[in-house]
Amino acid sequence: MAALAGVAQSTVSYVMSGNRPISQKTRDKVEKAMRELGYVPDAHARAMISNRSHIIGLLTETTETTQGAGLFPILRAIRATAKEHGYDLILMSSTCTTEDLADMRRLGKGNLVDAFIMLDIRHHDGRLKSAMKLGLPIVPYGDHEFPFINIFDRESVICAERHGIQLERFEAKDTRWQSFEPRTLAWIEQMMLLTGVAPSKDIGLIGECSAQFALAQPVPITNISHAAEIHPP
Repeated sequence: MAALAGVAQSTVSYVMSGNRPISQKTRDKVEKAMRELGYVPDAHARAMISNRSHIIGLLTETTETTQGAGLFPILRAIRATAKEHGYDLILMSSTCTTEDLADMRRLGKGNLVDAFIMLDIRHHDGRLKSAMKLGLPIVPYGDHEFPFINIFDRESVICAERHGIQLERFEAKDTRWQSFEPRTLAWIEQMMLLTGVAPSKDIGLIGECSAQFALAQPVPITNISHAAEIHPP
């Protein structure tokens, strides 16, 4: 590999271990040689040398009410960012706090992960105090059952003020937020069109999906999106 990249063997080791700063030009040459040779670093050997697994534990709550349309963009964004920094993910799905803590202790004490990302964090979440005892970095995400609602409330007020509109928030009592996921949205719109009902004209259709999906429909759908990924303009 060193010969193919035209560098010293020690330089290859530094690129792989990250123990010394290497110029981007040299790093690119080494990584190109790795791809051409089909080289995959031995994860166990690397972990023994660096005392790091280069794996992040990702905890998410999965129940009968979990909505994949909202969760998947977040998971994709986390995975893409982790990959850019040379990390892989272990996804841990649970239905209760006890399962979360047991999984974290097992992976943390076994040195199988370098850090945790905890989704679905709520106010005064009891898991955080217990997780801190593991001595690993922890990134909590979410401070409400549906954190995007708070964001929507805040941004809608800002937008209304920008356009000189007085906004009064109405909160319906004893209701639960629900939305139609992308595949269901497409079916519903198709049935509406087949029966002569015009979406947005005769009845409003709101769902949880990406802006690209909403605009791709025969009649654009009013959509709610978590916007977990930042797309270049």
